[in-house]
Amino acid sequence: MAMRWQDWMNLLLGVWLIAAPYLMFYDPGFDGIASWNSYLVGGALVIVTGIGLAKLIPWREWVVLVLGIWLIISGLLLGFLAGNQIALWNGIITGIVVVIGSASALRAADKGQRGA
Repeated sequence: MAMRWQDWMNLLLGVWLIAAPYLMFYDPGFDGIASWNSYLVGGALVIVTGIGLAKLIPWREWVVLVLGIWLIISGLLLGFLAGNQIALWNGIITGIVVVIGSASALRAADKGQRGA
């Protein structure tokens, strides 16, 4: 079982993204594109990270890195820049944290470190 702090952090961030539309009252409600983006990316983070906690799969950190980058740019690409500042900034900040953790895990894997 590969247990790394990045996996646990990403699991918690995935749960946060799933809960954020409810806790932060994303506008225009619970069925908007910002909410669905948060649900889908959060769910993907939980699934990919859960797999990573159960079994060492080399490509999963690349998937997490792409999800983090998507979080950073999705507000601009999906058009909730002006109408949903809370969702925009939550995605950007959470995405940056995911990218940093993923990059750290990838660098540790390149160095052959376990449990990094």
